[in-house]
Formats: sequence, structure tokens, C-alpha cells
Amino acid sequence: MTEIRVESGALARTTTLERTVADCARTLETERAAIIGDHALRLGATLQGIRDSAERTGAARGSRRLGDLLSLLDPRSESPGETRTRLALLAAGLPAPQLQFDIPTAEGLFRSGLTSHGLS
Repeated sequence: MTEIRVESGALARTTTLERTVADCARTLETERAAIIGDHALRLGATLQGIRDSAERTGAARGSRRLGDLLSLLDPRSESPGETRTRLALLAAGLPAPQLQFDIPTAEGLFRSGLTSHGLS
């Protein structure tokens, strides 16, 4: 934990990005924790950093949930909706979607946020 001084002058305790993801993985439902985790990865957190941070706490409670979550995270997911859709497709037994798929057209390069492999 570190402390930062907020605008009012008071001190606030904070945790690292990785520690926050680990704590959320242990306490929140998978979808919410995945949204936070995907965003954290986009901000620069790493899977190993999240694991290391979780181990430093020494907490055993929620370790399985953390491991399950880490296998689901993807930094290419750019929005909560994209994370939710990806998790719903996986839960339905569909193949993992390809995120941020580039589509060349006569008008230029466009990008799809999520596409499924092998599905028409």
C-alpha cells in the first residue's frame, strides 16, 4: 500500500494496479473482475505482475478464482461490452473470438472489435 495526498490535502491509501486486479478477482463476480482486468492490462499491468502481487498478500481465499480469471483476460478487449461478449461466447461453448480484426476495403482499413473464427 502507498499513500497519496488528494486534492483536499488528506492522505488516501492506494494499491497498485496489479494488486487491485488480484483483489477484484477474489471478491467480484467473474464478468466484473474480467472487465477490470482487461482494462488494467491495457493500462500496462501484466499477468505475471498480478500473480506476483496476489502472492505477496499471502491470502489463500479466492486463489482459484484469481487463476480462473487470469486465463480469461485479454488486453485487446477495448470496452466492457467487448469483454462481456467474449465471455458470453466462451460460456456458450463457441470458439474464442479474434479481437481487433482488421478489414481492408476500397475505402481504407477498418477494424472490427470482435470476430469469431470459423463462424459465418
